[in-house]
Amino acid sequence: MGILRFAVKSTIAGGLLYFTIREGVWSNQEESVKLYGKIYNKIAPLVKENVPKEIINELPDLPKTTDISDKMRNSWNKGVMISMKFLAQLPSHTKNGINSILEMPAIKDVISNEKNASETSKTQ
Repeated sequence: MGILRFAVKSTIAGGLLYFTIREGVWSNQEESVKLYGKIYNKIAPLVKENVPKEIINELPDLPKTTDISDKMRNSWNKGVMISMKFLAQLPSHTKNGINSILEMPAIKDVISNEKNASETSKTQ
């Protein structure tokens, strides 16, 4: 029973992954915007037809594809800027990390024991 359950779950996950790759979710921004446009054009009419007017009036409209495109572009640019900032600050992050490790009591003990051992071996 466990193998069958695993096979069904794996098949569903693999199918969803294959579908998202085929539809362009994991490719460039333009493909993702096209996919959103297809989903928007298919779902928006169904929602308007099948959901009561009171609920539709309370819900905000779905964002337009141009809004999604702008948000994706801004998110991408923000990610690039954050990555570049991290890379620019990487030497100081590394220095701070090493210093914080060297300040740990256990590490200090190991270093002092090594120094004592090397000093005693030099004097002998």
